[in-house]
Amino acid sequence: MTIGAADDAALASGAASGDERAFKEIVSKHKAAVYSTALRITGSAADADEVAQDVFVKVYFSLRKFEARSSLATWIYRIAVNAALDRSRKNKKRPATAGEAFREDMVCPSDASSPPNPAGSAADAEDVRRLLLSLDEKYRAPLVLREYEGMKYDEISRVLGISVGQVKIRIFRAREEIRNNIGACRTAMKDTGIKAPQSEDTKAKS
Repeated sequence: MTIGAADDAALASGAASGDERAFKEIVSKHKAAVYSTALRITGSAADADEVAQDVFVKVYFSLRKFEARSSLATWIYRIAVNAALDRSRKNKKRPATAGEAFREDMVCPSDASSPPNPAGSAADAEDVRRLLLSLDEKYRAPLVLREYEGMKYDEISRVLGISVGQVKIRIFRAREEIRNNIGACRTAMKDTGIKAPQSEDTKAKS
């Protein structure tokens, strides 16, 4: 979903006037990003599906109130983030402690500066889910938008309604929490007697 797409205003205007094809185009254009954002924030495919449906229902009934002060994409992202955070709160998805964010047999991510690549293995995808859910929600949302939706700081600022400076601080703290949680994972592995896996370089030397 590209912020500031040139034809968004025309689509919004058409859909608000009852053009069903325009609304279907809006859904087609933005549904993947809405689902992806909801999935990263809620940690559940089922929740993400429901959030995405709720988002476009709200978009449909609110288009006449859309005043184009921001791009249509920014507006939809804002609705998606708020809906996903609401669902996450209601379901109490966040683990109680950092250590509980990890299963005993998981491989602790080797990169302590950012979440694992969600395009990797199924285990990587699960690690992403657990790492993101271990974050406080005010840090989780901007990190998701930055790391997984590829947004610039000013775009995230407009979506979340906070300053660029606050966006940068929250993303910094999110990454800091991730480093701490990866450390908790490694400590949990040590305490339970699970041997940390060797890297490929270490294996080659042994």
